[in-house]
Amino acid sequence: METNYRETLQADFDAFDISEELGFILEEPLTHLPDYYQVWLDLANNLTHLIESRKLRDLVHKMPVLSPHLLSNHRELRLAHLALGFISMGYVWQEGQHEPAQILPKALAWPYWLISRRLGLPPILTYADSVLANWKLKDPTGDMEIGNMDLIYSFPGGESCKGFFLVSLLVEMAASSGLKVSVFLSVFLFSYMNL
Repeated sequence: METNYRETLQADFDAFDISEELGFILEEPLTHLPDYYQVWLDLANNLTHLIESRKLRDLVHKMPVLSPHLLSNHRELRLAHLALGFISMGYVWQEGQHEPAQILPKALAWPYWLISRRLGLPPILTYADSVLANWKLKDPTGDMEIGNMDLIYSFPGGESCKGFFLVSLLVEMAASSGLKVSVFLSVFLFSYMNL
């Protein structure tokens, strides 16, 4: 009986992409997509420079409309959503609060909307993107600690911006231990009640 409950619980975790180890943090986020999507990754990887030099909007206008059909798994979809979310926010706010863009170009809006639908996320940069799926280890063999962590994408703001996102991620990591306790208690209580 306990095994069935444990399997059901694991199936629920899998269905919602929850990790027993990391909680809601995406395990091992990708940093690369199929070559077809390289234009998205190039823009997102150079976002800070493109915003500061006020070149992002021009490059987005030249971007082809790409279909998300080659994105074959959850982690690829999450990286695409992350990249398009950062590009969208950069596009909107490139000129600051006095001249925010009112409309996203089709080459940005259309794939972002389609990917968002597949993930069940809104087509806007979310906490699930900017914190939970926006990290990588500097040394993949090292521990998940702030000195060994970096952001996949960032905005202008340097270390302050990086710290904002990474500290939020570390809070999530600390909270994941509560998830482990909850799982343990659920299994224990289920077993106890079925004695």
